[in-house]
Amino acid sequence: MGSTLITLQKYLSAVQAEFARARLATKPDGVHVLKKDEHILVDAVESLELSGEFRKLADSSDVEFYGGRGKADAPIQMYLRLSRAYQEIFAGEPISAEDIWSDFSMALSRRERTVTYIAPIAYVNFVSSGPVDCGSFQLRRFSQVELDSLLRNDVKKVFFPWAYVDTEEVQSFWCASAKQTMPIDPSVIKLTFDLGFKPTFSRYPAPVEEVLRQLALYDWDSVSKTKTIAIVEGHAVLARPYIPFVISVSDLLTELPDRGPDLTGAENGLSVGPVLFRWAEEGVPFDLDESRTVQFATRMGRLSEMTMRAKRFNPGLVETILGFLLKALTSYGLEELLWHITAIEAAVGEEVDGGLTKLLRTRVSRILGRTEGERKAIRRRFSELYDLRSNLVHGNDEIHDQKVKLTHFLEARRFSRAVVLWTLCYLSHAQHVAESEGENALTREDILHVLDMDERTRPAVTRLLRRTPQGFPNIDEWLF
Repeated sequence: MGSTLITLQKYLSAVQAEFARARLATKPDGVHVLKKDEHILVDAVESLELSGEFRKLADSSDVEFYGGRGKADAPIQMYLRLSRAYQEIFAGEPISAEDIWSDFSMALSRRERTVTYIAPIAYVNFVSSGPVDCGSFQLRRFSQVELDSLLRNDVKKVFFPWAYVDTEEVQSFWCASAKQTMPIDPSVIKLTFDLGFKPTFSRYPAPVEEVLRQLALYDWDSVSKTKTIAIVEGHAVLARPYIPFVISVSDLLTELPDRGPDLTGAENGLSVGPVLFRWAEEGVPFDLDESRTVQFATRMGRLSEMTMRAKRFNPGLVETILGFLLKALTSYGLEELLWHITAIEAAVGEEVDGGLTKLLRTRVSRILGRTEGERKAIRRRFSELYDLRSNLVHGNDEIHDQKVKLTHFLEARRFSRAVVLWTLCYLSHAQHVAESEGENALTREDILHVLDMDERTRPAVTRLLRRTPQGFPNIDEWLF
């Protein structure tokens, strides 16, 4: 420790001397760093990082923290840049080598890092004086000052311009903020060969994806100002909340920062791959006033609690159902319709020898319909959607002759959201009953078979089971 601290002190002295020389060479009147002087700072730092004093600091740190494996150069470069040490020295601010050493050694000794994700949500606006508490996550607006500080934009603008974020654009969004702690092991490189395939449901980091799974369960159509947004190619799709980019920042100052998002032209719309989306009417499609914002927060809190309990019943099933619903939320065109139907199949489908369409049609109609007339209409509309899905999946040429309308997508979205929500509530209820009774012997298939009984049969069977002898169906008294 002592030798590395001494080499750090010597290097910082060299930094002060080099900066003083650079200031005298470029600013004889002693004016501090101006915006146009950032290049002077960068040139001086790059020169210092090639100096003998830096080499001594890197070698000493490598022995102390990395066992002499030549791993220290990049972490030291990153730390001294990201910690603002260079900028403070260049501006003539007083520094403490001991304080820098304390933070520096702690950073190089860490085995975990926490990444903060900021995910702006497009097409949504809330009315709230503070964060919107949604139970398992919060939505909030960041000020430009807050974002600049969190992202260390002053450092990035000088040393990592490709990581700089235009926070003026970001501050207008409501954002989901999530954190993820991950292990760091610089001494071990693990190579894993796995021929298996784990399905992914989005391109977003796991904490952000979890937020989107919850948002997909909300009834956005009930607060929508418009049912469509325009695409520059001339097509139309249903409006939905969308996360156009994710900003990530690590609290570990020894690693290269992530690249910032490209916000070019963001004021005119949001790029989604090759497609540019704009909403068709003036204003934000999902503009929630104060009362609706409170209602939204309450419902999201309830959804969060219910989803957690349902996961205790069958975590894999819940992850799959919500994953397919998320795929539908982030897909467009026929693919969106396909994922909506897939979500329904995952929720209430079952392997049967033929008749899957009838089974799904019956179960969906019983979940969503109150009267036989409503259920009949739902069965007809669901059959039409399922035919579209089947023609798409099986490559039937009838798909070219079928007209897929926005109403098909709207209906598929409403069906899937409602069926998935109902299923999660049912699983949550089943888990609550099991925990209350102290046992959980039921499976997904068991509880779904109850759905197959009609209103007349279900109460009668319940009464029968209550009075059925223990050991059913193996009852000796019945085999005389």
